Amino acid sequence: MSPSQAEGAAGALFGLAKTKLNAEEFAKLAGAVPNLDGLVKAAPAQDAKASALGLLAGAAGGGAGVASLAGSFSKLGLKPETIVKLVPTLTKAVEAKGGAEVASLLGRALK
Repeated sequence: MSPSQAEGAAGALFGLAKTKLNAEEFAKLAGAVPNLDGLVKAAPAQDAKASALGLLAGAAGGGAGVASLAGSFSKLGLKPETIVKLVPTLTKAVEAKGGAEVASLLGRALK
């Protein structure tokens, strides 16, 4: 995985977390992750079809969650199964910087 792929993948995951956390929770996450906004902006935009499918799956109780990021990961040249591997890695990195509470917020948001 190249540095730009890693940055885009982390940004996509943090972007998802931003949609799932309230402002106070996301502020805690932002305090633990340097340049969080820059990472979120580095994530490839999802196409409208993938976003709509993710919203529908979530509304239907399908728990779109990280599965909704498949389009973003594909644009980065990463396989969907990479998402599953990156979530615990990213959560551990956040825990090292921000502690267990912030890692728990991220983990909950990415379920």
